[in-house]
Amino acid sequence: KPAFRGGVGYKTADEGPDIRIIYSHIENSETSAVSKTPNGGIYVTWWPDSGLATADSASARRELYIRTADLEVGYEIETSRNLGARLFAGPRYVYLTESLMATYFGGNYPSAGVPVQSASRFSGLGIRGGGEGRLHIFKGLSIGAGLAASFVSGTQSSDELVSGNPSIPIVVSERRRLVTPLWETFARASIERGVSEAMDVNLSLGYRLENWTDLGNHLSFHERKSSHNKNSKALGLEGL
Repeated sequence: KPAFRGGVGYKTADEGPDIRIIYSHIENSETSAVSKTPNGGIYVTWWPDSGLATADSASARRELYIRTADLEVGYEIETSRNLGARLFAGPRYVYLTESLMATYFGGNYPSAGVPVQSASRFSGLGIRGGGEGRLHIFKGLSIGAGLAASFVSGTQSSDELVSGNPSIPIVVSERRRLVTPLWETFARASIERGVSEAMDVNLSLGYRLENWTDLGNHLSFHERKSSHNKNSKALGLEGL
């Protein structure tokens, strides 16, 4: 799904630092399904007491929402007429939600399906810093690439609804404090135009790759084994 990143900034002086407030919004969803082979079966292992229960088919859906807000203090370095760089640092706020839902059909379960669902939320504050190099091409048009890293401290809460027995749902909740590192790399083309003596507008199009450590969950199905990994893993994002 489309994501966007936008902000506003203020330049303190011709050779002084600049201050920017930047907001990012990312959302994504995906679905998957699996069916048993004629002589096989899908073992249900989401529940610890499922034993050798099997299903004829299963489906899953995952949704992810990420919102970040950054306050950047940056400094421009002009190495030549056409080459430049910008170093930046500042505080960061992160809010992330992730949900997983799987439904098992047939076998030891009703043909109408038995759902299980888990959801996690993370919010925290941290520090972010990095740099970007740019090549000025022609009248406000430039290309650039950069790296940034963050460390965010916050609270992650998780809730899991298990309906192996539809009449006796089981809810498991967990809450923990963690510090998660994030690294990101990006490349973009930008065009900048002055709309007045005191205001410029910058539009960019590019590629971004991010890796969030210890914040992702993974759900996968196999022919003889269906597993839900409840341990946190790295969450990778890329987009154009």
